[in-house]
Amino acid sequence: MKIVTWNNRGIQHGPFRRECQELIKMNRPDVICFLETKTDSAIAAPKFLQRLGFDKDYQIPSQGRAGGLWLFWCSMVLKLEILCSSSQFIHCSLHQKEVSCLITFAYVQPHAAMKDLFWDEVSGIAQDIQSSWIVMGDFNDILSVEEASPKATRGFVRAQRFRDRLSNSGLHSTEPLGCKYTWLRKQNGRVLLRERLDRALFNLMALDSFPDAKVINLPRLCSDHHPVLLCVEAPVLRARNSKPIRFEAAWLTHEDFKQVFTGAWSS
Repeated sequence: MKIVTWNNRGIQHGPFRRECQELIKMNRPDVICFLETKTDSAIAAPKFLQRLGFDKDYQIPSQGRAGGLWLFWCSMVLKLEILCSSSQFIHCSLHQKEVSCLITFAYVQPHAAMKDLFWDEVSGIAQDIQSSWIVMGDFNDILSVEEASPKATRGFVRAQRFRDRLSNSGLHSTEPLGCKYTWLRKQNGRVLLRERLDRALFNLMALDSFPDAKVINLPRLCSDHHPVLLCVEAPVLRARNSKPIRFEAAWLTHEDFKQVFTGAWSS
């Protein structure tokens, strides 16, 4: 299953349609969620998105010109059920063959009060979850000063607060493939700041169920944010009593190693 989130900074601007078509053509996502759509009323899904294979959508209108989420999926490929939503997230269940999980698509507005509200809501959701759970989107925060360039002193406090919020919700971040940063600020053609604001987060059950999941920061398109691609494979099934095979390098130094190894190999 392939899932994409992209803060495209508005669906009405000219290059969006062309870049969106290219993004979907290159990555073939089963689900895509656009963030910060800046669309303040529910409107019909564009026909060009339907032609690309999506027949279902769910929209959170923006508040004025701020925020907004728009989720698209194909009901012939997977089963998606909306469980709850707010101005900053869409929480749903996903089922596709052997893959089953809960996923929350998020656009966290860059204001302290809105961040507090979002994480209070997410903590409430976390208390009732007993299955694999993924939270994916734009969090407008960094986990460490290494996720910003250039580094800023105030980044330590900001990163610690974000780590505390993830800990309280039982969520964990993984290292992505692709670009290190997912957002940039430019002025007069000059890059002033880069940060990793977009990511996928996993609870422990999701990490255990999908150990081969890949998070890929795709090349930047017409927005100042990079799209993020999540690839999730079927869960790894292990026998209840099975144990991993381990080899200790120290065994090579034992005087009886060669004899024991030869005997075991022959049998």
